[in-house]
Amino acid sequence: MFRRFLRERFPKDVTQKYVEKWRRRGVPDEIISKALDWARNYAKGIVGIITSDDFEREELIRRAMPRALEKAEKWIEGVME
Repeated sequence: MFRRFLRERFPKDVTQKYVEKWRRRGVPDEIISKALDWARNYAKGIVGIITSDDFEREELIRRAMPRALEKAEKWIEGVME
């Protein structure tokens, strides 16, 4: 069930805001895709340390994603230099 959440119901509203922002800044789609993967893995890793319960993990990932996307944005800035 958790893997399905990551595939189908991952917090798209939060990620879409960042994707649009990065596209406006001229970030290539390949870099955006890698940044989103990085953010997902960061959020999953942090939440995985906290709990193994699927329902708690879904909620905690929703809460962790804004911070993960902020960190991914810094990663993009480093890559784009």
